[in-house]
Amino acid sequence: PLQDVVEALCDRATMPAGTYDASALAAITQPVRALAVTGGSARQALQILQTSHGFDAYVTDKLYFVPRGGAPALTVDVDDLAAGDGDALDEPFALTVNSDLEMPSRIAVVYKNMSADQINGTEHSDRGPTGQDSIQTMQLAIGMTPGEAKGVADAMVRDAYAARITSQLSLPLTYTHLTPTDVIQVPGSDGTLYRMRITRRSDSGGIMQLDVVGDDGEVVIEPMATSDDYAEQTAVQSPAGTEFYALDIPTL
Repeated sequence: PLQDVVEALCDRATMPAGTYDASALAAITQPVRALAVTGGSARQALQILQTSHGFDAYVTDKLYFVPRGGAPALTVDVDDLAAGDGDALDEPFALTVNSDLEMPSRIAVVYKNMSADQINGTEHSDRGPTGQDSIQTMQLAIGMTPGEAKGVADAMVRDAYAARITSQLSLPLTYTHLTPTDVIQVPGSDGTLYRMRITRRSDSGGIMQLDVVGDDGEVVIEPMATSDDYAEQTAVQSPAGTEFYALDIPTL
């Protein structure tokens, strides 16, 4: 189970018990079938798991791990936007939308195929017609089935498309309970509510600065239909039968 793996990695990194909390990851049922921890880096292993299983982490009193796709924590009051600036800003919730040309048209996930002796496999995801044909390749040193890898590729391309929208918010300290990874709804100038995910927070002079990106609440990593006509080529033989004889001879 993912929760067990994350807790084992934290323990392996010599984090004392009580300084981390991965209990929320029990909601993610996709198992961790195999994972390569290169050079003993727990951080690198956790980053791989974040991509393959869809969760984030933040620090307050301890290190918390939480699944993606949660319900919005709150809807920001339009009068609280641009706190500290008053009417100085023409647009209190200014959105930056990155061009489609800056985004790959396809994402390829290279993984260890558990249906084919853990040799490298590749699953692709397309995000539909675009103005360019480019492929972004993600190397994941983790064992998955082809369907699970296809689900990761599909989720990555949808999440990247939602996160093309970015902004920065200035809010009063009445929102101090918000932390990175929280999802909030922010009203635009036309009344449209935007679902945004907090990626960074800083406090200064009684004002909170939040960096936010667009979030798609329907992006959930789950197995997707793909080719599964793989066959394992390696047959593991059981040990040969043995018999024990105690010889009456010197030990050395």
